[in-house]
Amino acid sequence: MRAPVIVIAAGSEAAAGLERDVRRRYGEAYRVVSTGRAAEGPATFEQLRGDGDEVAVVFAAESLPDGAGAEVLAQVHRACPAAGRVLLTRQPDTDAVVAAVGDSVLDRCLVEPWGPPERSLYPLLDELLADWRSRAELPDTRVADVLEPDCACLPAGADLMEAAALVARTRASDLMVLDDDGRFVGVLSEGDILRGCLPDLDEIVAAGGTLADGYQLFLARASELSGASIDRLVIDQPLVAHPDDHVAKVATVMVERQIRRLPVVSDGHLHGTISRADICQAVVETR
Repeated sequence: MRAPVIVIAAGSEAAAGLERDVRRRYGEAYRVVSTGRAAEGPATFEQLRGDGDEVAVVFAAESLPDGAGAEVLAQVHRACPAAGRVLLTRQPDTDAVVAAVGDSVLDRCLVEPWGPPERSLYPLLDELLADWRSRAELPDTRVADVLEPDCACLPAGADLMEAAALVARTRASDLMVLDDDGRFVGVLSEGDILRGCLPDLDEIVAAGGTLADGYQLFLARASELSGASIDRLVIDQPLVAHPDDHVAKVATVMVERQIRRLPVVSDGHLHGTISRADICQAVVETR
């Protein structure tokens, strides 16, 4: 079996150094293929696919002599969706980079200068290769295959009493909030609901009150919940998964961010949610 491939699409001296560093660390386990022009990208990926090669990671410089690195990574996303995609850039907050991130064209940015490689290049590449190996073990498993389509939903503008009642009835830890057209608005967690209902006990005690005073205030506040909107507590730009995302990628994000469940959204439409348990089940079923 031929070794997996790491592709470097860049033409600068810095890219030559990148190729040298990658070969030195990963040359025994991976083949390193380089190209210096954006126009060569499609032919390179098609040839690799035709030869039966697996592309693990692709680096592309933000500016190439005949195009943009983001375009190369978009080609990779279509031709080799399991491959990790890294944009080489001097300024990670440019409009082009921000747009590429928003379009899910790239996974990471590597900011020049990245030396010594032990500081930034090798940790980044180790992580991307681990992600790729995970995707290779579950080659056809996407979020759409394992998501839970039935989830607890609440309309925007609902009050806290409705939210609390829905949590009590469904035992859901997160409520999905939808607008009047059924489009996804954001997430309301049970923790946010409790924070909206409970008085600030620290302030009560600091003012000379007791926990009993706080309890009485809680009872009084409960009668006000029917008029308190959830809108101020909704997380309106939460982290979401896309139906076409690979479960290994989503699992990595959930572990890194310590998230137990994510909404699954595309084009403003809520498809359901995915949890760590859903991903574990997917892994078990492929064994």
